[in-house]
Amino acid sequence: MMQLLGNYNLIKKHEQKFISQADKKVYKGLFDPTHATQEEVYKVLREDARKSFSFCIVRNPWSRAVSMYHFAKKMNLAKLYGIDENVSFEEFLEITNEFAANKQFIAAFPQTRWTRGPIQLDEILKFETLSSDYEQMRAKYSLTHLPAQIPHVNSTVHDAYQSYYSSSSKKIVELIFGEDIEEFKYQF
Repeated sequence: MMQLLGNYNLIKKHEQKFISQADKKVYKGLFDPTHATQEEVYKVLREDARKSFSFCIVRNPWSRAVSMYHFAKKMNLAKLYGIDENVSFEEFLEITNEFAANKQFIAAFPQTRWTRGPIQLDEILKFETLSSDYEQMRAKYSLTHLPAQIPHVNSTVHDAYQSYYSSSSKKIVELIFGEDIEEFKYQF
């Protein structure tokens, strides 16, 4: 998304500052400025962040967990999560739940870390309806200077997220991401 917005994106404009200020314990050298939390954005941009148009994209927590699991495997990020690279999805969820209280374990961060904070978001888009949400946002705010389509990058190939879950693993996601489920009205 950062590349798509080009020069209209203040985060892109200050990318090096974001990278230099990223918490190394959280991001372990793999920081992407598009994933900066509200606090991180405000720390770098201050009042410019409050005056600028801003939006965020959220995702169904059960789908997000499956995506994180496959992305970690695809990118060989086992060291990032402190897990064996052959860990099962259920084990991945159990480990994520174990570390949910750890403020440096990004896999367990609720999405509200990006939607709540010192910056009033103009829009919250949902990943599941991203194309139509983005199109509506462009029309609502007359953002015709932005590209009409959003490319899907960093995707992973896997079965429908529902097929990964047992009743106990569904509950683990509810424990970890209950705040997101309630805030964004998600259902399994």
